Amino acid sequence: MRGLIQSNKGNMSATAEVVPDTNSQSLQHFISYSPFNEEALKKQINEDVNNKLGGEESALLIDDSGTPKAGNSSSGVTDTIVAS
Repeated sequence: MRGLIQSNKGNMSATAEVVPDTNSQSLQHFISYSPFNEEALKKQINEDVNNKLGGEESALLIDDSGTPKAGNSSSGVTDTIVAS
């Protein structure tokens, strides 16, 4: 699973470039037909995140207001104040 998140692009060819001893066809086969238990994986990720954040009563707030507005004509969007 580690190799699947190492690539900056979300395609098998780009991922195959950073995963040793593999190619895009074998990765596609793994994703499509692998018998891994995704529920167990989700549970483990959930537990790991809870432990990192401080437990089940914790929260992670993501504030994207520091991201500058892209473009000049985004519908319904005004200029964003970006804190420095």
